[in-house]
Amino acid sequence: MSAKLNEHHIRSHGRLPFQTHHGTPLNHPRLLSTSTTPHTTRMPSKRKQKRGGRRRHTSTFTLESPLEAFFSTYYPQFEYDPTGSASHGFYRLCDESGWDRHDPERQAAHQDFKDALVQQFNDIYGTDEDDLGEWQKLCHVVDMDTIPDDLDACREAIRETHVNLVDLVDGHLPGHHVRVFDSERELSEYTRHTGKYFPKENAYAGGFLRFLLRHILDPET
Repeated sequence: MSAKLNEHHIRSHGRLPFQTHHGTPLNHPRLLSTSTTPHTTRMPSKRKQKRGGRRRHTSTFTLESPLEAFFSTYYPQFEYDPTGSASHGFYRLCDESGWDRHDPERQAAHQDFKDALVQQFNDIYGTDEDDLGEWQKLCHVVDMDTIPDDLDACREAIRETHVNLVDLVDGHLPGHHVRVFDSERELSEYTRHTGKYFPKENAYAGGFLRFLLRHILDPET
């Protein structure tokens, strides 16, 4: 992997491997997490309302995912579609809220969205970079023909494929497929075209995600 990815590129796409072309479900018997305890998501911080008539709604109950928790703070003025792309949902929120790129309210919402996106990744794929099951789950999502039974083999396979990290978050949804690119250039063009930028650094990133991001920044490490 080339180490010449710029920050704009890196924020978005992981160059982890693969995508699922066949919509293979995550509930493959050997890839399921051993934990079935529902999690309680962190509610994004409430921020001062900028425009009259648009009030945020906060929830005190447990939601299914960090992204749902984030978007619920804008309900009922904004209705989130959990079956759609996370990034597209955020851009639609910006449009309906009338935020331009430099709007402080948009910038605050964007930070909360990035936190939720990272936490969603953790919930789907785990946080332990030494957990073989987590690597195998990722291999499964990117539709590998043969899933390695060895940790190092899984890591090596992941390094050799180009995929967008936001797509990996969306990829667990019905009807969403993680597209695999033949080159870094193709992945970069796709990322710029779709605006699917993944946070380069985030306090909520688990060890598994940090490992993936580290190898995007410096593939030789």
